[in-house]
Amino acid sequence: MTARLKGLAALVGLLAVVVGVPWVLVAIGAGPVPDSAPTLDGMWSAVTTPDDGTVFITLFRYAAWLAWLFFVVSLVLELVARAGGREAPRLPGLSLPQGAARALVGTAALLFVAAPVMTSVAAPAGATGSADQAGSTVAASSVAAGAETGAVHASTVQTAADADADDRAENEAQSVSETPTTDHVVAQGETLWSIAETQLGDGARYPEIVNLNPGTITESHWISPGTTIAIPDESGAAADSDESGSESTYTVEKGDTLWEIAEDELGEGERYPEIVAATGDAEQPDGDRLTDPDLIRPGWQLQVPGEGGAAAAGPSSTGPSSAEATRDATRAATDAEAATDRATQQSTTTGLAAAATAQGLDAAAQAGPGTTDEAGPGWGTTALGLGGVTAAAALALLELARRRRARTLGRPPAGDALDPREAALAGAADAHTVATIDLALRHLALAAEQSGRAVPGLRSVRMTEAQIDVQLSSPMRLPAPWTSTADPRLWTLAADRAASLDPTALAGVPAPFPGLVTVGTDDDAGHVLVNLVDARAFAVTGQNVHTRAALAAMTLDLAGSPWAQRTVVTVVGGHDGLVEAIGSPRVRLVAQAADYTPSTVVTADAAAREVVVVSGEIGEAERRHLERAVGSSPRVALLQAAPSADDGAAALAISSDPQVAVLSPSYLQLRPQLLDEQQQADLGELFALARASTDRWAPAADEPSLARIGAAAAAMGAPGILVDADPDALPVDDAPTLRRADLEADEPARDTSPTLWNTPVSTPAGAVARVPGDDVPTARRSSDTSGTADAPTPGWLSNQITPTPGTPLPPVVAFPQRVRELAAPTDAPVLRVLGPVDIDNVAPVDEVHRPRLTELAAFVQLHPAADASAIDDAMWPNRSRHDHSSVRDSSLAALGGWLVEETDAPAGLAAARGLTSDWDLWRALLPGDVTQASTEHLEQALGMVRGRPFVGAELRHYTWATPLRATMVHDITLAAAELARRRLMEGAWSAAYDATVVGLTVEPSVEALWRMQLLAGHELGDRDLVETARAGLDDLASRLGDPLEQRTQQLIADVDALDAPTRTHVG
Repeated sequence: MTARLKGLAALVGLLAVVVGVPWVLVAIGAGPVPDSAPTLDGMWSAVTTPDDGTVFITLFRYAAWLAWLFFVVSLVLELVARAGGREAPRLPGLSLPQGAARALVGTAALLFVAAPVMTSVAAPAGATGSADQAGSTVAASSVAAGAETGAVHASTVQTAADADADDRAENEAQSVSETPTTDHVVAQGETLWSIAETQLGDGARYPEIVNLNPGTITESHWISPGTTIAIPDESGAAADSDESGSESTYTVEKGDTLWEIAEDELGEGERYPEIVAATGDAEQPDGDRLTDPDLIRPGWQLQVPGEGGAAAAGPSSTGPSSAEATRDATRAATDAEAATDRATQQSTTTGLAAAATAQGLDAAAQAGPGTTDEAGPGWGTTALGLGGVTAAAALALLELARRRRARTLGRPPAGDALDPREAALAGAADAHTVATIDLALRHLALAAEQSGRAVPGLRSVRMTEAQIDVQLSSPMRLPAPWTSTADPRLWTLAADRAASLDPTALAGVPAPFPGLVTVGTDDDAGHVLVNLVDARAFAVTGQNVHTRAALAAMTLDLAGSPWAQRTVVTVVGGHDGLVEAIGSPRVRLVAQAADYTPSTVVTADAAAREVVVVSGEIGEAERRHLERAVGSSPRVALLQAAPSADDGAAALAISSDPQVAVLSPSYLQLRPQLLDEQQQADLGELFALARASTDRWAPAADEPSLARIGAAAAAMGAPGILVDADPDALPVDDAPTLRRADLEADEPARDTSPTLWNTPVSTPAGAVARVPGDDVPTARRSSDTSGTADAPTPGWLSNQITPTPGTPLPPVVAFPQRVRELAAPTDAPVLRVLGPVDIDNVAPVDEVHRPRLTELAAFVQLHPAADASAIDDAMWPNRSRHDHSSVRDSSLAALGGWLVEETDAPAGLAAARGLTSDWDLWRALLPGDVTQASTEHLEQALGMVRGRPFVGAELRHYTWATPLRATMVHDITLAAAELARRRLMEGAWSAAYDATVVGLTVEPSVEALWRMQLLAGHELGDRDLVETARAGLDDLASRLGDPLEQRTQQLIADVDALDAPTRTHVG
C-alpha cells in the first residue's frame, strides 16, 4: 500500500508540473506568447525608461516557460526510453530536470505495476522436489519498469545460436500460431504468473502467454491493468484429454526423479513403474536407455501414460518380487539384453527410485549428470527465516564456535542427536550456491586484472537455480563463460558453466566485493544480494520490528559469508545478544553512535571494508556524526533502519506484510530475509551448545616445555636417544612408521597393498617389544617443506584426500598395529568413518547407488537401536511427512544384497548393524580416560585415522552425523595430544611429531598440538618443521580471531631466541 501511495503522489506531481504550471502561468497573465508584437519604439522605450519591475517579470515569465519545457522534454525522453526498455540518453546541462523526471516516472510506475503475488519460498510440507522447483524457477513477473533497466534481472541473453536455431524458431512460431487463444483483460493486481495459475491451472505456464503476445508483453514482463492479452484457449483441451487418455511425453529436467515425475504427472509417486513400462527401452537423445529407475538424465524423453490407460497399465501381480528387482537395481548391467530385462522387471517394483542417490552441484560434477538426490531440499527452502546463502553462513559460524571449543580440547556435550533447529539450517543451507557466487565474482576480478583494468563496480547479484546475474556499475566486457545481455552492465553466467571455473586458479584471488550481503529472494526464489560498499548508504524502511529483523539477518550474513572475510561489521546500538552469540571476529559492537570511529583494520588495510549497521533509534546529531564518518572514507558503508528513503536511493522498503518488500532503485519485489527476536534466541541457543564444553585437556603431567624436555633428557642420561638408522636392524615391532604422503611420492617400489594398512604387525617369538623412549625412525613427508613462511599452510594439513569410493585410503600415519584382536579384519566388511566414509572388503556395486547405500549402512551401524522413523528422519529429513516404508524397505533390501547377498529388508538391517567399524575398534582400544591408555593402544587407534571424520561427504548428506563427528574429533585430538606429550617426554621426537600430524589433520584448531609440533620440530633440529608449526599458529590466530595463549607466545619467543637446536637426535 505504501508503494501505491508513493506512486499516486508521484503521478499527481507529474500532472501538477505538466498541466498545472502552464495553467497557473496563463492564469496570471504570463503566457508564452506576448499580447502584441514588439515594435522598435516600444523596445527603445523599455531600454531608456527606468525599470518598474516589468523586466524582471518578463524574465521570470520566460524562464518559467523554459524550465517547464526542459522538464517536459526530459519527461518525454524518459517515457519513450521506458517504453522501449532502454535507458534515456543524458542531455548536457539537463541533469537536474532529467533526474527529477526519472525519479517521478519510476515512482509513478508503482501505481500501475501489476505487483506479483509472492509465492512461498519455503517448500510446503510434503511437497515434492520437482514441485518446489516448478514453483521457484519461474521468471519474475516484472515488478516495475525499474529506475534502471534490468536491475538484478538479466535481459534476454544474446548468445551465439546453434546451426539449427532458425529452424527451431520457425517451428516454435508455427506452434504458437496454431495455438487456439482467447482474450483476457488484465485486472488490477494481476501478474503473468497469477493469470497462468487461474486460467491455465499452473503458474509455471506463463511463458506460453508471453509467446502469444510478442508485441504486447515486453521483455520485462510488465503488464498494465486494462491491457488485453491473448491466452491459450483450453476450453476444449480438457475434453480432448479425457477422451484420448493417450500417453504424453515428459522431458527430464535437472533434479528430477521418477518418483517425483510420477507424483506430478500421475498424482502418486508409487506409480513411477508405469512410466518405466511406457518408456521401455527406447533410445534416449544421448544414446542411452532407461534401464535403472534410479538413473535418469536431463533431456531424456519419458512416456507418461494417460489417465485413461493408467489403470489398465497398472502393476502386474505376477512379476518378480520387490527384493529381487531391488537387487537387480544395485548391479551394473553390462549388456543391452540384461538391461532391458531389468527395466521390464522394474515395472512391478517400488525399488530405490524414491531413495535417489547423491545430487548437488559438487556431486553432479563427480558422479555425472544423472545422479539425483532426495535428501536435499527443494530450491528456495528457508530455516529460521533465512534463505540458503545466509543459512550456510550461520552453519559456518557454528563450525567456528565448535573450533573455538576444540582449540582448548574442550569436550562436546554428550549425545548424538542433532538439534532440530540446526538440522533445519543444514537442510536449507546451500553451500554450493555460496561457492558458485564466490568463484564467479573472483573470476570477474581476475578477468579485469588480466585485461589490465580495474575491478568494475558491482551493484547487485542475483543467483537462481539456473544462472548467476551480475549488475555492474558501469559497462564492461567480460570473457567466457560470462554471457552478455542487451545492457552492457548486465552479465549472466549459467550455473553449469560456473562449474567449469577452476577453484584452484581462483583460490589466490582476493574476494573483490566484501560488502556483498543477501537481502532476500525474488519471485524465482533467486537469491538477491546488494553491494553495500557500492551503495555507500543503504536504508531499510518499514515497521521497526521488521527493519530490526532484516538488519539482524544481514548482520549474520556478513559475519559468516566467505567473501566478507576482510569486512569489519560494526553494530551500533542494537543486536547485542546476536553479536555476543555468534562471536565472529568480524563483528564489533559500539554501544552509542556518538562513540563510533572507523575501524583501525580498515584504516590500515586498503583491501578491507567496513559496514556500519544501525538498527535502533538514534538522534539527528548522532546520525549526522555517522554520515560524516562514513562519508570520510570510500571503504565504509552505512546500513541503517530509516523511517523513509529518498526516491531512487538504495533501500529495501518492507511493507506492512513482512513477506513483501521492494528493493530500490530497481523497484524489484522481494521476499526479505527476517530474523526475528525468537529466531535470534534460537540461534543463540545453538551457538551456546556449539561452544559448550564439559571440561578441558588436563594432562596427567604438566604439558611439555623446553625446560621439562631438557630435564627429562638429562634424567635419561643423555641429551638424546640414538637408534640404529638401518631399519633392518630393528625388531619387527619397530618397523618404520610411514606417513601417507611418503606413499604418494615417486619413490622406489614399495608394497602398498591395501590389506596391509591397519593390520597387526607380526612379532616373532622371542622378539622384544619396543621400550618406551626408543625413537622409531620416520620417513618425513616430502610436502612438509611447503609449510614454511612462504607457504603458511602445511601440505599435510591441506591434503584431505577424498578417494574414489571402494578405493582403500591409507591412514594419515601408519603406526604399527600390535593389538591383534582389535585390528580391523581383512576378510569381512569394515565401515570406515574416521576419514572419508566407505566400506572395505565388499563386492562392487553400481557407483550411482554406493554413496547412499554407504550412508544408510553408516547410520544404522552407528545407531543400532534406531527405529524406522529415525532412519527416515536421517536419510530423508526433508520428506518427513511422507510414508517411506516401501522406499526404506527396498533400500535396506539392496543394502543386504550388497553386504551379505540376502535381498530383503531384515537382512539388510541386520547386516548393517553387524558391521565392524573403525569407530568401534577405536572405542575398544580407548574405552576411557586416554591418559590411562597404553602407548600401544594410542598408536594403534591413531593409526586408523585417515582424515577428519566423514570428510568429503556430499552436500546435505551426513547431517545426522554432526554431533557424532564432534565427539570423534575431540577423542582423536585428545589421544593425539596425549601420545605427543608422552613421546616428547621420552625423547621420541619423530613419533611425537607424527602424533601431532594426525591430530592437526583432523582438527587444525588445537593450539596445544601446534605447540607440541613446534617443540618436536625444534628438538629434531629441523627448521622447516619449526616454520611449519609457526605458520600454523599464525593461521590459527587469524582464523579464530583471538590472540595466541601466553604460553604459546612465550614458547615461540624461546625457540626464536635459540640460534640452533642444542641437541641432535636421529628421527
